Amino acid sequence: VFAGQGVVLLLLQLLQSPAAAGSAEVKQGVLLALSELCAAGGKKCLVALRQADGVGLLLKECEDLLESDPALPSLPGLAALDCLWRCCLPSARSRAQLLAVDGMDVLLGLLYKGNKYMRPVILSILADLLSDQRSHPFFHEWHAPVPPTMQSNANNSIVSSTISSTNSSSKRPRLNVIIASQLLIAIWREQDAARGMSGPDGLLANPVRPLAGAGGPSKWDVRDAGVMAGYGLLKEERKALLQRIAGASNPDLLLDKVYACFAELGFETVLSALGPDDAATLQFIRQYVKFRQGEVWQDIHQEFAAEGVNPTQDDR
Repeated sequence: VFAGQGVVLLLLQLLQSPAAAGSAEVKQGVLLALSELCAAGGKKCLVALRQADGVGLLLKECEDLLESDPALPSLPGLAALDCLWRCCLPSARSRAQLLAVDGMDVLLGLLYKGNKYMRPVILSILADLLSDQRSHPFFHEWHAPVPPTMQSNANNSIVSSTISSTNSSSKRPRLNVIIASQLLIAIWREQDAARGMSGPDGLLANPVRPLAGAGGPSKWDVRDAGVMAGYGLLKEERKALLQRIAGASNPDLLLDKVYACFAELGFETVLSALGPDDAATLQFIRQYVKFRQGEVWQDIHQEFAAEGVNPTQDDR
């Protein structure tokens, strides 16, 4: 274990070296090694990383993604997010430090304008971070300008950055910004639209299997990663990189993690800050586990029927 602590310090030094700064492959390798070491080395490695300002260094790697081209996802960027998740989130003190250095702002900022392929891991980090009650005020205080894709819903939402962060009885809504809860709802709606889960009337398009919707795609096309307009102009190695990232990214996780985030926050707490349209979508999200369980039981029933198996009364 003590040797592991020493390796943690060496890897953090290498992460700050010119070799890592000048080579994406070196940086990715360092981050992956650090991630595995923290996962295998236990508490002492996590402590060594925190005491060496590793939390801040890893967050800086993630923050740099905000300054990069969001149309071009990077393997070092994904490695940095994974490293932050595995090296910082297991420790209560590291979580506190992450919040103190604006970690919540960075994560939500990446969700807001980062590449779609990074969303599953970002939402995984966010869900685990929100399991710590201390993170909730930071989540509720975040806000950003309403993106063009959400302009149609802006006037139907009560947007306030003061929820859960003030004792004032008067909350002044900001109609030109989006809050973190609405950002998660927007991500859910993208999947809803892609799968056709909601019909034109706002009701379930497929009451029997709500999450299957109208049978829309549940996998990303690499050209939908934000580079559709210029995908044909990319070099072959860049296209291959996008294909690798697409293969490792599962959009099904988005539904799981959006639900997990709201479950940690408390649906009733979130509901008080939303307008009618967003509140209706939140109620759909709230039923996610029941819908998923129903689909699992349907699959089991179909498998039994196909094999000619009749469950006993005790198994029903």
